[in-house]
Amino acid sequence: MTLIVRLKGGQARYRCECGAEFVASIYHVRDGATTSCGCRNRRVAAKRRTTHGHNAGGHSTKVYRAWKHMKSRCNNVKRPHYKYHGGRGITYDPAWESFENFFRDMGHPPSPRSTLERLDNSGNYSKDNCAWVTQAVQNVNKRNVVRYEYQGQSKTLGEWAKASGIKRLTLLKRIVLLGWSIELAMTTPVSFSHRIGPRN
Repeated sequence: MTLIVRLKGGQARYRCECGAEFVASIYHVRDGATTSCGCRNRRVAAKRRTTHGHNAGGHSTKVYRAWKHMKSRCNNVKRPHYKYHGGRGITYDPAWESFENFFRDMGHPPSPRSTLERLDNSGNYSKDNCAWVTQAVQNVNKRNVVRYEYQGQSKTLGEWAKASGIKRLTLLKRIVLLGWSIELAMTTPVSFSHRIGPRN
């Protein structure tokens, strides 16, 4: 906060850290009672509204529970599944320490049956590596046992990834999340993998 000019009656004009200008009592600024134009209080209030809207009155939303469980799996050594997450080095984006940032990146799950999933099972929780998926998709990702027929051969996604040079994560997104056929997933150049599907 920067002093711009002193005014009459013990007042002064200041420039806040956010860039806004405001008038306040010089004495209140000196004793620390006034530290900003009010933007800090507005941010705190907005944060409370966001969090409490998802966790209030003893009830929490699905997205809030997913965030809490994610943190617990990575941080709580007493949690049964810790050894599969934090115990083997899996963590989450530091920005996701805040529920507001997590909710901004992931939003609400598309259905009551959707769960938070890491697309690369050896990667961390982050916006680029997470998606809301069904339990069926989670099972495919966790157990690399589903086999896919292509050109007369039957292989898992991991085996097809190794044979084709296409990352397993890319094949997973294409086949499981986007619903592509194994033929399309194996023959589409990686540079076009962001498309939802083939053009008609």
